[in-house]
This record gives sequence, C-alpha cells and structure tokens, in this order.
Amino acid sequence: MEVMHKEMPAQHHIDNQGKIIVTKWIGEATDDSLLQALKNYQVVIQNDTRCLGYDDVVDFRDVPTFKISIKGLKNIGKTASNTDQDRLDTRVAFIVSTSLAVNLVKLYAAYRNFGKMPKKYIRAFKNEAEAYEWVLNNKQANHLSSHGADV
Repeated sequence: MEVMHKEMPAQHHIDNQGKIIVTKWIGEATDDSLLQALKNYQVVIQNDTRCLGYDDVVDFRDVPTFKISIKGLKNIGKTASNTDQDRLDTRVAFIVSTSLAVNLVKLYAAYRNFGKMPKKYIRAFKNEAEAYEWVLNNKQANHLSSHGADV
C-alpha cells in the first residue's frame, strides 16, 4: 500500500508481508517539515490497526540539507513518543549518508526516549542492507535490540 501526499516530503510504503513501513524523504529536512510529516504519519499510518507493531525504515540518504534545531528535535521526539503503543517494542532504522545525519538520529533517539522506557529502538545506518537486516531481526528477538544510534 502506498501512502503519499504530494505536498509532503515523506513518501510511505507499507510492506504488509514484512510488517515494515518504509519512508523515503524527498527534499530538505526542517523542523517544520519533519513535525508535519510525523503528525501526518501518526494520523494516517499509526492509527491504522493493520500497521500495529510494524517496524520502520526511514531513508534520509537523498536529503540535500538538514535545517534542524535542538528545540525542533526535542519537539519532534516528544511528539513521536506521545503516541507509542503500550507493550509494543518496535524498531526504527534511519538510513543516512552523512555523519551529521548520524548525530541528528542520536539526538532524536535521546530526546524521544528521555525519562521513560523506550518503545522504539532507534539506530542509524549508512548501509541499506544492514538497516533492513536489523529491522527484520526484530521479528525474532525484539527484546534483545540495542538502544541508541550506532553506525
């Protein structure tokens, strides 16, 4: 199932067989564009009971620039964690191409999981195959996954 909105830089593909939501980011990433895309994801995808427990792969490799503030990352992390599904541990693999993006994922993970037991395990990868392998391995051992964003 494809879920796309032309005005949104996030294009989602739902893989029901693999139980993965794949998001491809097109264009510049800003505080506002990321927050709007997250809110859209929460309404359209996260509220769809068919996607309950699905893991995520977010591909940021083609982002030309990141214009993200610390305040924006905190807000995005807080907004994301407010809709975590209780008792469901899932993974989010970010595929990135720069060290800056790796560090932004680490900050996002810290702000998202601050002060609570995380329900989303987050890692950054520069290798697409490794990102998918990590997410797919969640189906066998999600309680053993690592927190943070290692590359």
